[in-house]
Amino acid sequence: MRTLFTALALALSVPALAGTIDLTTADGVQIGATTYGSGDNGVVLIHGNGRDAEDWSHFGERLATRGFHVVAVDLRGHGHSAAAAELTAATYPLMVADVDAATAWLRANGAAKVHLVGAEFGANLAVISAAADTEINDIALLSAGMNLQGVASPTAMETYGARPALVIASAGDSYSARSATVLEGKAAGPVYVEILDGEAKGVRMLTRDPQLEGKLIAWLNGTYDLDGRRGGRTVTTEAGEDVETSGVRFGDQ
Repeated sequence: MRTLFTALALALSVPALAGTIDLTTADGVQIGATTYGSGDNGVVLIHGNGRDAEDWSHFGERLATRGFHVVAVDLRGHGHSAAAAELTAATYPLMVADVDAATAWLRANGAAKVHLVGAEFGANLAVISAAADTEINDIALLSAGMNLQGVASPTAMETYGARPALVIASAGDSYSARSATVLEGKAAGPVYVEILDGEAKGVRMLTRDPQLEGKLIAWLNGTYDLDGRRGGRTVTTEAGEDVETSGVRFGDQ
């Protein structure tokens, strides 16, 4: 009896981790998404080009156990939204509306705060969506690019204003590392750049660096350690290029 009671208590104490929902964007496109957890602290997870919301399944569950209400969106033409649109060059900029729809759903379901986390092309969408939505609390960008699929990020970072941004790239991913410094220079508010060793991109960095998941969770819950930041130094990428950054490189702390 005691064992049964303990099992029931544990089941009741653990939030339902995952579910699926359908969203309608402002331009009338039906897209799918996966939700994790509940509560008033919302996170939108945005995958890269050619990927889908499943990329975030482990991280979404981890966030749910820490009290976040998460929506991992399937961008139009991807995942469960594959029938929503034929992918053309003109389609990619429209995907910002997919991110906006996920944000709107979280707010309609009790989220008082919304954070955006994007990987690769999804990172570009994140900064553009946040630039237009001044109520987004902060953004975390994994392997953002200056221009991916015709969607540019630097001007959006300027418009984003004084809100905080976390920008993460791998030293071996030279384009993202260079893009990180450009975004840092465009930011009007506090921007924190992390350059990881290796060459993993986007969500794959979560499996390559054991510290990254904890860093992102700390960023989202407001306990990210800013004390170790170093001013004005050069990081050399694995391609032999020098990248100026004021952030902290993993392993240097």
